[in-house]
Amino acid sequence: MSALDLCDAAAQCAVDRLEQLLAAGVDPNARPNDANPSLSEVDEDWASSDKSSQPLIFFDARSEWHALRLAAEDGTYPKKPDMARMLTALLRQGADPYAQFRQPLPLYCVVYRFPGHDADEECDDEDIDLMKLERARRMLEQCQKERQSHAGADDGKEEEEDYDPFDDHDTGDYDIAMFYDAEYPRKYGVRSVTHSMLEDSAFVQPVLDFLGDNLDLEY
Repeated sequence: MSALDLCDAAAQCAVDRLEQLLAAGVDPNARPNDANPSLSEVDEDWASSDKSSQPLIFFDARSEWHALRLAAEDGTYPKKPDMARMLTALLRQGADPYAQFRQPLPLYCVVYRFPGHDADEECDDEDIDLMKLERARRMLEQCQKERQSHAGADDGKEEEEDYDPFDDHDTGDYDIAMFYDAEYPRKYGVRSVTHSMLEDSAFVQPVLDFLGDNLDLEY
């Protein structure tokens, strides 16, 4: 039993399994094993208005989410009573509704122009490059997870020894990621569990009900 088991149960709305894991002592504030426990990579002034005049946007890097956040996300048509049961169980066991986690910020901003407006071709080219970079990074991360999963799988089936998930993707994506990674390092912001639920229109009501008068409105 591990943090990953608890997060998987929360994400899949496996209520009984989640309650069993909590009863067995799995940390309710658990996150997937590859989540970064540190916020050290986040710039101190990442949310400053000097950085951008646009509202902040986050990429949903769910590998960084806590089990409580995962349990509040609408998956494959989960039932609200089951989600409420999971959220309440996690909170009763000590899940922190204000726990912070990092999330990647976009490196590019798509500008929609009206007819007659001049286009900034240099900016457009950079946007396209950065979008390719983000897609390439996500592809690389997914392939790395598939490779790890494949290496640890033991389902009794014979697999090709030379199988590699990277083979299913365009190698140009790998080249793009390697070329631009140093020039455009990924940037991170910080979110908290309850704030992210509210911002993303997730199922936050059970958390608000549980906290009641103890809700820290000024957090």
